[in-house]
Amino acid sequence: MLAGEKDRTSSEPLVSVNLIAYNQEHTIRRALESILAQVVDFPIEILLADDASQDGTLQVMLGFQQRYPDIIHVVHQEQNVGPTRNAYAILSRSRGRYIASLEGDDYWCDSQFLQRSADFLEAHDEYIGVQDRCRIVDEEGNDQTANYPPTGNEFWQYHEREYGLAEYQEWRMPGHISALVYRNLFRLEDDDYTIFYRLDSSVGDRTTLMQLVARGKIYCTEHVSLCYQLVEKHGAQNWMSKYRKQNRRFDEWKMICQEEAYLRNHFHKSVDMDHLKRNKLAAAAAIFSLSPSLKNGRPLWQIICYRGHFWRKLRLVLSAIVQKRYFCWRGEPERRIKV
Repeated sequence: MLAGEKDRTSSEPLVSVNLIAYNQEHTIRRALESILAQVVDFPIEILLADDASQDGTLQVMLGFQQRYPDIIHVVHQEQNVGPTRNAYAILSRSRGRYIASLEGDDYWCDSQFLQRSADFLEAHDEYIGVQDRCRIVDEEGNDQTANYPPTGNEFWQYHEREYGLAEYQEWRMPGHISALVYRNLFRLEDDDYTIFYRLDSSVGDRTTLMQLVARGKIYCTEHVSLCYQLVEKHGAQNWMSKYRKQNRRFDEWKMICQEEAYLRNHFHKSVDMDHLKRNKLAAAAAIFSLSPSLKNGRPLWQIICYRGHFWRKLRLVLSAIVQKRYFCWRGEPERRIKV
């Protein structure tokens, strides 16, 4: 049990399963059925949050709530508030000792996922969470993992046994957040978790991990429990595939700065993520160099002007652009630049 955690009564669920969705009428049923297919010997609750969907997502949710009123509860946003505020609406209502999250376009493919994860955490107080692995699938559920070879620190490539603050500082992920079960931080007394949506309106996985690794380590297993849908074909895409096509380098730069400050001020953790900020600056410069436009120039200019060191950052930008031009001239545009 975490220090400061509220006492749990026998009538409360052991695990709170949180699912958020926005305009996912065609995939959410599969996600919900994968939750209900979990084989457990303890009580659970299922909290669903709809972010003012314009399709039939809410109706699907309400239909499942009507079928399972004792364990399913729906929260409906009257106006679109964004992924992290929508998730916070149910995270803050979670009564379980542990939390498992799922997104409306993904689904669990192992019926023992919740039981195995909860059993592990019950037996290992030294870990703050337990992380399973995932496979990448298309809209029909076909395994596409082999089509995404190792290129960096994508979450499906983490193979270490533990994940902690050191790995977090490297911008690495232990896996997909929907294959993670962790101790319910929202049960802690006298703490403000609005940082979950204040840090970024769209991305909540890194904020969750920040809160966790500031308190302990995550144990990573070899079990594959999640089917993660990544749709990148023309005319059909999910939230992540849209996100991957955006130039969010300034948002990521700002988020890193805020993470450093929060860990330092709230947890008294000394972290140094300057190398990450240099990488984001170099990436923004490279994108602008390859495709000069107002859209690509704005994030770069925002980084240069954000919180001082203007001339130093400008020199790094010029260095990055020169490197990128040189690699392009050599026919190696994919080479990563260093600043």
